[in-house]
Amino acid sequence: MALNTVYVTSKILEYAPKEAGITRVEYEGPNIAVYSTNPAVLIQHGYLLTEIANKLKKRVIVRPEPDVRLPVEEASDKIKEILEPQGKSPDCYFDPVKGEVVLYLNEPLNSSLTPEISLDIVSKTRWFPTFRRYSPPLSMTIKKIFSVNSYIEKERRKFLLGLGNRIFRIPMNPSRDVRLKVLGGGQEVGRSAFLFSTSETNLVVDFGIKLGVSSRMHAYPRVDLDEFNLDELDAVIVTHAHLDHCGLIPFLYKHGFEGPVYSTEPTLPLMVLLQLDFIEIAKRNSQTPPYTVSDVEKMIYHSISLKYGQVTDISPDVKLTFHNAGHVLGSAMVHLHVTEGVHNVIFTGDFKYSPTMLFDAAYSNFTRGETLIMESTYGADEDIAPARSEAEDILLTEINDILGKGGKVLMPVPAVGRAQEVLVLFDNLLREGKMTETPIFVDGMIDESNAIHISYTEYLSSDLKSLILDQGINPFLSEHFVNVENASQRDEAMDDKPCIIVSTSGMMEGGPVLEYFKKFAGDEKNTLLFLSYQVSGTLGRRLLDGMRNVVMAEKDKMITLNVNSNIKKIDGFSGHSDRKQLMAYMKRTAPMVKNLFLVHGEPLKTTSLAQNARKTLRINAKALQNLQTVPLT
Repeated sequence: MALNTVYVTSKILEYAPKEAGITRVEYEGPNIAVYSTNPAVLIQHGYLLTEIANKLKKRVIVRPEPDVRLPVEEASDKIKEILEPQGKSPDCYFDPVKGEVVLYLNEPLNSSLTPEISLDIVSKTRWFPTFRRYSPPLSMTIKKIFSVNSYIEKERRKFLLGLGNRIFRIPMNPSRDVRLKVLGGGQEVGRSAFLFSTSETNLVVDFGIKLGVSSRMHAYPRVDLDEFNLDELDAVIVTHAHLDHCGLIPFLYKHGFEGPVYSTEPTLPLMVLLQLDFIEIAKRNSQTPPYTVSDVEKMIYHSISLKYGQVTDISPDVKLTFHNAGHVLGSAMVHLHVTEGVHNVIFTGDFKYSPTMLFDAAYSNFTRGETLIMESTYGADEDIAPARSEAEDILLTEINDILGKGGKVLMPVPAVGRAQEVLVLFDNLLREGKMTETPIFVDGMIDESNAIHISYTEYLSSDLKSLILDQGINPFLSEHFVNVENASQRDEAMDDKPCIIVSTSGMMEGGPVLEYFKKFAGDEKNTLLFLSYQVSGTLGRRLLDGMRNVVMAEKDKMITLNVNSNIKKIDGFSGHSDRKQLMAYMKRTAPMVKNLFLVHGEPLKTTSLAQNARKTLRINAKALQNLQTVPLT
């Protein structure tokens, strides 16, 4: 529904107290922003904002007028003065476009005091605070995001105002002709990208790259189509920060896209981390990356971060809501509601329908969802993972056996997800005295990814959140962990002594894991141990499939590596749902689902799962292919 600013302003003034000093109302991205000279009054009467939002059926936020805010340095001093009685000295990062300040604390603030302290800060500084935990030093990626957004403040404000007018524009067409086009991820794992369209709106859900493939035609989403027009694209939505889902988003900005990219709060820094690393790996391999750091920065200031459960207008006829997917930090299921009840679509993205050490189980309590687009990575009949306790016992036995024989364990892991799961598990096993004590070297981007995880504790499982906030324990640090930061530490990891090395990248398509592999592959005492999915075509998958002579780059020449070390994979640690969990999720949602479309899986897995769904659940289930268009209404 399009809203006239005069009408919106009149409704807000009708509810808001005069002493709030409301000066103007603007469309700011997906929000209606209410500017005030005395925002503390509106915080004290928070129920009024709820009533206004319910009346307008839109998200309403409060912004302090820029000219009443304390200058940044004065505000920082005042905030530290307010927090001093609590024994806290925060690192302050200001967002002048939003009038917000994020306060990073190395120890959690007493939650019962947070509302009172927040109100005090707003009253005395006219900046809105958000409190976040961190373990020094603060993530460099998070710092970069603040730096980019501060540097291009004017451009970012102009973008948000223009986006607001576009979102709340008067619709030109009725909401009908809802359809889906598969640009990538159809009967394959990699380059996930889906074009969702109505008569009024065009959205892309995910825009990833397929690793282990040299041809752009097979590595990039298929955008060489008449239906795909950057000028008509309203937004990009990201389910989570893995390269096969977000790796090519900066490529869109390189080619002229000027719209927003929506993600959850932790997904933004995680995907920036991986995209910048992707650029560096390409350069180290003497390849030309598909985009530059400048394109990543364009993506940053066009990014809009949302919390789970926040219903948000992203076009005149589509509302977006993110829900926990249980896959990696901030991973989200995407619910799209086409207004007036025309249609509801759920994109699962990658999801885990059971709790893990890091995350709660994926959300399933949807009330509307006529179309379900679901991943099927482990969709085959035989894709039944062992119980988590059984998988942990197998891993423990394997590691103790390797170390006992004087060998090394090399574990390639994605920096986001499996790395943190492994570190938490190892810390528990060592504290319980079950695992052989040995140095555990952590290399690649894992330390930086850990720092981002600590800053977004509200997205972690209840148990882990309590450990960090209530007990002040960082589960990603241990006296047994050695973060590899220089060449001498890497040399120590490569000596002849038994140890465990946890390193990126997870599919061995780059990163320091390759240097360790070159060093260790010739010794049969050592073991290359995989815990995560290996995409077809990647080095990790080729090794699992039996390849034992590997051609690799070594400085300025190519060498052939004879692999004598053991190569094993232990199931049960994946961030994806196995066949049982996929079937359970389909059964849970079947009463409301009319169309089930399976993606993100190899051909035999997607077709097998679709066949089983048709047979057991009696629903319209199909395994979609790339370039396929399906009408949803």
